[in-house]
Amino acid sequence: MNFLYLCIIEFWADSPLGAEVREADFNKTNHKKRCFFSMLAMKVVYFANVLVAGWISISSLFFPKIAHHTVFNSMFEYSEVIRLVGALWGAIFLISILGLFYPRQMSLVLLFQLIYKGSWLLFAALPAMLRSQPYPREMAMFFVVWVIVLPFVIPWKALFL
Repeated sequence: MNFLYLCIIEFWADSPLGAEVREADFNKTNHKKRCFFSMLAMKVVYFANVLVAGWISISSLFFPKIAHHTVFNSMFEYSEVIRLVGALWGAIFLISILGLFYPRQMSLVLLFQLIYKGSWLLFAALPAMLRSQPYPREMAMFFVVWVIVLPFVIPWKALFL
């Protein structure tokens, strides 16, 4: 099939349609490169999710008092709500593992993360920061990075087709 394609390109190279054929071939190559880098970026995000969400979920579910000190920097009084947070991050962890193998199909979890991290920053971290109240700064910084990166990584067309 590739040999036939190359023969057609070579035959039409000197014709008026040759420029269109060469341009189509160039666009096809660029599209393949964009797809490769898009998939690579999604897999990097999924891998980071596996590392971070995995650690937070395991520590929050099985060692909540340790998570209270390490993940949440003892910024609030200990509560069993930490286990609820652990369950949410555990779901993100598991879906991100699947995302390493099926990046586009699991991309809805990236949109979910963008929405909930952006909401937390806007409605929890920002007011606490403005009022000089305690909040988990490291988590907020991680969320800021994610909210900046995710819009460039999420395959928007694939989500809404």
